[in-house]
Parts: sequence; structure tokens; C-alpha cells
Amino acid sequence: MAKGCAERIPNKPGVYAILCEANHKVYIGKGDLYPRKASHWSSLKGNNHFNKELQKDWHKYGERSFRFVILYETQYDEDVQYLDQCEQYWIGMTMATNKKYGYNNYKKPSFSNNFVVRIESI
Repeated sequence: MAKGCAERIPNKPGVYAILCEANHKVYIGKGDLYPRKASHWSSLKGNNHFNKELQKDWHKYGERSFRFVILYETQYDEDVQYLDQCEQYWIGMTMATNKKYGYNNYKKPSFSNNFVVRIESI
């Protein structure tokens, strides 16, 4: 992981994207943001990532073509319960289960109509 990267990625729950800038494909995931990035990058560098298409493109395009993008981070403890719905929202919005656009291998159940993304100014 590049020096200074830890300061930019909070160690709090959220939803993230791994974006391949070379082909514009995306992988959407959720979890504690800093450990998830570290885990993905470690697996990709070690050639043992669970997502074979993502691993293949990592080798094809190189690490510099990939970005870890935070799509949502929790601000309040009660928001953790909505991470599944938020992840599903972004999977749908990015069409990440379509092999043309993304790396996600499965479709999750559709999200509740009650799901609202809380947007606040920083």
C-alpha cells in the first residue's frame, strides 16, 4: 500500500468500489474500509484473490490501473444496519454483476424501498 494511503482510508464501515481505470469495470463491496482495501490488495498482489476476473485484469493492466473508491462511509452507529442495502444499491447502479461493466459474481436481493442514502456536507 502506498505511503499516505492509510490516512485517506478511514477504519470505519462503509461501501467501496474497486475501479479498473483501464477498462472501467468495477467491483462493489462493503466492510471496514481500511482492512478491506488492505485485504484486497494483498490478495491481488499475492495472486490469490477470490475474484478470478479481477485478478486476471490486475495482471493485465497492473496495480496502477486500480483505485479503491469510498462510496459510502457510516457516520452513525445505526447506519451499519443499512450497509447491505447500500451495497446492493451500488451494485445495481453500476451494473457490477454484468460482466461487461463489473466484477461482482452474484446478484443480491433487491434493496428495500425504505433505503435512503444520507448525504451530509463535510
